Amino acid sequence: MTKELMIILGWLRLVSETNKNLEQEASEIISNRANGFVEKMIERARLIIDLAEKIGREIKKRLSEFSTEAKEAIELENAARLTNLLRGEENKAEKDNLDLLIEFIEGE
Repeated sequence: MTKELMIILGWLRLVSETNKNLEQEASEIISNRANGFVEKMIERARLIIDLAEKIGREIKKRLSEFSTEAKEAIELENAARLTNLLRGEENKAEKDNLDLLIEFIEGE
């Protein structure tokens, strides 16, 4: 797994944990008949919005990196770089970084 995907998975795990905590806090508020349930649910909704924006930025960043690699390889007319587009130093597997990104987006 690439470093970038590990970062995204880390974000997802953190958001999932925070989401569960907020939901629990909101349930406790209801159980205690206290005010604040809607505020906790709004906080939870904002968390989901922030996650989508962060992941969107990460995907855009990765696509930009792919594009930069391709432009540099074309400029240099370097056969090795052209051949290894989308393959990081650590990625010698069958799937390239774009395949991995697609799988991530599709949730496979």
